[in-house]
Amino acid sequence: MSTASAKPTLQSKLKPIVSYSLTDQVETKLLELFKKENLRSGDPIPKENDLCEAMGVSRTVIREALTRLKTIGLIESKKNKGMILTEPDLLIGLDKLIQPNILSEGTLQDMFEMRLVLEMGIAELIFARIQPKDIADLKAIIKTEKEYQHNFEMDFEAKFHGRIYEIAQNNTLTRFQSMLLPIFKYVHDKGFKLKKEELPKNYVTHAALVKVLETGDPEKYRDAMKRHLKVHFDRTIKAKKLK
Repeated sequence: MSTASAKPTLQSKLKPIVSYSLTDQVETKLLELFKKENLRSGDPIPKENDLCEAMGVSRTVIREALTRLKTIGLIESKKNKGMILTEPDLLIGLDKLIQPNILSEGTLQDMFEMRLVLEMGIAELIFARIQPKDIADLKAIIKTEKEYQHNFEMDFEAKFHGRIYEIAQNNTLTRFQSMLLPIFKYVHDKGFKLKKEELPKNYVTHAALVKVLETGDPEKYRDAMKRHLKVHFDRTIKAKKLK
């Protein structure tokens, strides 16, 4: 059949709506320029006057775009150097956004599931970097818990698992895990606190996890952590099925 007789589609009838402001466009162009010029952290960027002339926009627009890039930590002003490119903090502002009272139930559950996945995913990093002092610290955490009866106690859980992340020596992961603490508390308060009788027979305690860290390998540790967290996986999976 000839394509000439084909009816025009709605997409062919409508043109994309361009709603970018001048500031949006300048910001995009600047990011493209940084990439094309292969600029690195510490490299200077063009001066405001040069940018105005090159893009044909006012100084106000240029400054608005530069302010946006400053806000996300991509550029900064240096005395006697002008504007330079900087390495942004990828987690900047995230801690202010992770607030259980303003996030939906679905988002909170997704973030809790993310934490469970991360716990098992850092096994290789842990075994590559763990030191005797780390084992001693984990044992001390267990020893100082006043009434450790395999219950999900928020403060104790956060302290133990926070130390696990520190062993991995990945600053981004450690910071992100600490930002998720409000989510853990929310889940705890919503009825995820575990009672001894609820735990499966093959449940792995914190003490048993430390033993695996002493004598095992990444694969054994992942299996142990999976069994340690299984009850949480089961609950969050069941919760989504009920929706």
